[in-house]
Amino acid sequence: TIREQEPGYCGWVLRLTSPSGEMAPFQRFLLAAESERRYEPAAESFDEWRDQYVADGLRRGLAGYCWDWLDNGECLDEGNCEYRHEYPPHWTAVQRRDHLQRQEVVDCQNEIEMHLDALLGWEPSC
Repeated sequence: TIREQEPGYCGWVLRLTSPSGEMAPFQRFLLAAESERRYEPAAESFDEWRDQYVADGLRRGLAGYCWDWLDNGECLDEGNCEYRHEYPPHWTAVQRRDHLQRQEVVDCQNEIEMHLDALLGWEPSC
């Protein structure tokens, strides 16, 4: 499922974690311009979109790497994830810098959410 989160951003609620098609819950946001494929229900089925997403990842040489970590700098299955949390050798310095910037944004968002939860007394829902 993909939903528009803010203008110019799209968020995935389910994420493909392996080329075998295993699904795991997660939430991810990225600039729409960076998105190679956007899921539009009228245009194609989710299965077709997922298959294309996997093919794109394999074509880019990302087999065996944690796509959550590479895409947005955070692996929600960290500690139990069987995939590599490192840069592929073919990544350029620009790709690595962009990834570090995404990691900083995710870390900042997580910190803000923790402070808000503490202030409001909310319990994590996921």
